[in-house]
This record gives sequence, C-alpha cells and structure tokens, in this order.
Amino acid sequence: MTRRGRTVLKAWVWIGCLSPLLALLYRYWTNDLTANPVSFLTNTLGDWTLRLLLTSLALTPLRIMFGIGWQMPLRRLVGLFAFFYASLHFAVWLVIDQFFDWHAMLADILKRPFVTAGMCALTLLLPLAVTSTAGMVKRLGARAWTRLHRLVYVIGILGVVHFIWLAKVGRVTPYSYAGILALLLGIRAVDMLRRLVRRRWNSPSHLNGDRRMRTSMREWARGLVVLAGSAFLVGGCAHSMTADEKMMDKGMMSDDGGMAKDAGMSTDKEMMQDKGTMQDQGTEKK
Repeated sequence: MTRRGRTVLKAWVWIGCLSPLLALLYRYWTNDLTANPVSFLTNTLGDWTLRLLLTSLALTPLRIMFGIGWQMPLRRLVGLFAFFYASLHFAVWLVIDQFFDWHAMLADILKRPFVTAGMCALTLLLPLAVTSTAGMVKRLGARAWTRLHRLVYVIGILGVVHFIWLAKVGRVTPYSYAGILALLLGIRAVDMLRRLVRRRWNSPSHLNGDRRMRTSMREWARGLVVLAGSAFLVGGCAHSMTADEKMMDKGMMSDDGGMAKDAGMSTDKEMMQDKGTMQDQGTEKK
C-alpha cells in the first residue's frame, strides 16, 4: 500500500472511531440521552471500548487466516482509541456517577467484582498506551515491548468478564463478545503452536543446546496457556448462559405460580361472595 493510501485509510479510521463520540455529543445537544443519561453514557462508552479492543485484537488473526497485511499498521491507532473510550467510560463513573466520592469508589472496587475487573483492565491499559510510541519501542527494546503488550490478551478477558458480570440476566451481547474474543485468542494460540512445531522440526535441536530447549518449552507453555484461556472463557460463557436461562425459567415459573395463586384467591373470593348473595336472597324470601 502506498503512503497516500495509508494516510487515507488512517483518516477513515479516525472518522469511524470518533463517530460514536460525535453521536453522543449530538444526543446531548438535542437532550436525547434517555431517561437515565448517566447509565446510557457509561454503557455506550463501555460498549465502544470493548468493540475497539476486539477490533485491534482481530487484525492479527485476519493476517493469519487470510494472509492480508494492509490492516496491521492500524493496530496501535485502534488500540489507542480503545484506551480513549475506556478513559471516558471511567471519567463518567468518576465525575458524574460518583462525583469524586473516593470512599464510595473504593467500596465499589472492593465489593463489586465487575468494578474490580474493569479497574484492573483500565490499569493494565495505561502502560500499553504510554509505551505505544516508536520512541518507547526503541527504549524498551523490541522483545521487552512485545512481552509488555501481550497484556492486551489479559485486558480483553478482563473487559469481557466486566461486561458479563455487569449485564442483566438474559442479555446476549456480552456472551457474543466473549465468543469473539475466545475465537481470536484461539486463532493466535493455534498459530503460535503451529509455528513452534514447524521451527522445531526444521531446525536441529542440537544447534543451540539447552538454551533452545528452554525457549521452546516457554513458547509451548505460552501457547497452551492462551489456548486454555480461550477454552476456559468459552466454557465460562456457556455456563453463565445456562445459569441465566435457569434463573429466567425459575422467575417465569414463580410468576406463573403467583398468577395462579392470585387467580385461585380471586375465585375463592368470588365463590364466597356468591354464597353470601344466595344467603341474603334466602333471608329475604323468608
């Protein structure tokens, strides 16, 4: 891709990533932030944080699956926009929802698991945003920088867990995000193991001795951890969806039982009233 093409592509990415914020500003200007504007702002900014984070994580699997690479220079830009929306999401909670009530905020972080997961994700996002420049890559070194930015996998899992724990029972969207994240992590894990096997079989192990063996073991362990995390995430989502369905069925059964009980009470009351009317009529005849 030419330099001009990359510039045009980045301009479109800027427009696409800023459009949700512009839409929120327009709705604020037209007084159309629903009956609960704080909740609407918080949820919308959180949704777009997770969407942009998953988009940045999807760029490498696209190259792995389809062999296209024009999207790879956009990873840093999309990731920074994810951090931008995460900061706005946190700012709404800090300024508008809690109004700098540090004691209440600390209590929320300690007592509410979804707040704890969200704060952990934002804390881990901060060093990734700070070290996203080319100068920081040179200062840290390519290997250390790559290891640091692998935290994005943990951040993605924490973000999805934050959404699942926060969402109401019966909502499918957080599980869709969890399935997408598990798929992306699974593609990366399989590719990592495939490259490790190919490198292991194509190069004689005795060239670098024990050092090569230790490196291979670390890479194998890393790939297995990512794959196990993906499987755990999918299994957890399936278990949560099953639990939600059981809770919904239990609630519906409780509602049906309450309605039946109410109907029975109404029938008994009507029968008593009819019996009283008949007695009154008999008294009048006498």
